[in-house]
Order: sequence, then structure tokens, then C-alpha cells
Amino acid sequence: MRTLAAIPPLAVALLLPACASYPLHATLSDAELRSRLDANFQPGTPLAEVESRLDELRASKKYRRLYPGEPGAGSQRRLLARLYRPGGPWIEEATQTIDWVDVNFNLDDHDTLTTFTTDRGGLRYVNGRPYAPLPYETLYPLNNWPSPPPPPAY
Repeated sequence: MRTLAAIPPLAVALLLPACASYPLHATLSDAELRSRLDANFQPGTPLAEVESRLDELRASKKYRRLYPGEPGAGSQRRLLARLYRPGGPWIEEATQTIDWVDVNFNLDDHDTLTTFTTDRGGLRYVNGRPYAPLPYETLYPLNNWPSPPPPPAY
């Protein structure tokens, strides 16, 4: 991963305003991401309000998925919101890693938020092809770029 010192000053000047317009993104530190999530999502919040707040924070609907719980198995519904760097999961170089953070909003039987967790992930692409499989079962097959990495199967 590059540090800001390794990025030309003009690129930094262009990048920082973009990050400011996306309050939730994968390039935040774990502490900063947790702080922003804590400030915006409290236990007891209905699912519709969680979704609305994600919209306000510019977390793309395209990278969200509501997983159904398994009836009688004690498994509750969960909303996954995948956060990429500001602007999305784009490849700009022949060899590049796309990083993301999966935020899992765990819901109770009444579809209200109980907790949330975060999981960092990434996938390296070489000439538009995934370099290695993801370390978990995916919802659909992993394809070459421009298909973004699939969400977990759970």
C-alpha cells in the first residue's frame, strides 16, 4: 500500500477532497472507520434507517446485500455493506490490489440493529485476472475484471 509521502502532491490534493465526500470508505484506518460507524449506527435502529443512513454516507447500494437468516437455527438476518476506496473498485494498473471493508449489520427478529462488525479484504489482479481465490466461499463465481469481487456466501 502506498503512503501519502509516495504519492505526488497534485494527486494528494485531488484525492483528499474525494475522500471527504465519501464519509465511509476502505482507506480509513480501523479506528477512524469504527468511530464513524459508532457515530452513525446505534443498536435498536430499524433496518430501513440503517439503509437510509448508508445512503446519506454514500455507501453504494450496488455493494450491499441482505442475507436472510435461517428460520429456527438462531441465525438472524444480516446486511452486508461493502466499502471500497472513494469512487469504487477500479483497476488502474496492470497489477493492482482492490481493498475493501465488509460491514456486517446484524439484525434481530424485528429487523433492528443489534451489532455490527467489520472485516477487511482484498483481491490482487494481474492483467485483469484474479491472482488467487478468495479465502471464503463466494455468492457467485470470481470472474476477471471488470466484474468486482463477489460477496461472501454466508
